[in-house]
Amino acid sequence: MLFPVLSNTVLTPDLGSTEATIACVLAYTYGLEDCRIDVSVTDDHVLLSGTAPSSEAIEMAIGIAADLSPRRVISDVEIVPPVAPC
Repeated sequence: MLFPVLSNTVLTPDLGSTEATIACVLAYTYGLEDCRIDVSVTDDHVLLSGTAPSSEAIEMAIGIAADLSPRRVISDVEIVPPVAPC
């Protein structure tokens, strides 16, 4: 998807660095500014949890996580519309 070069597990050898890499990329990806997604990595899966403004944003986050880790990606992200400014 967006970062195929980073999907090499040699770049993220442990769970902590994989978690940090995914969280960082999600935080700085255009289109995901209104998302509040937490990342948790275990030996067999990546769990995304939090909120996003649309299903498209959730799908983008899932795709990024899948590109950055060989583990199965599980999403528990809830769609919450952005709050309108006053």
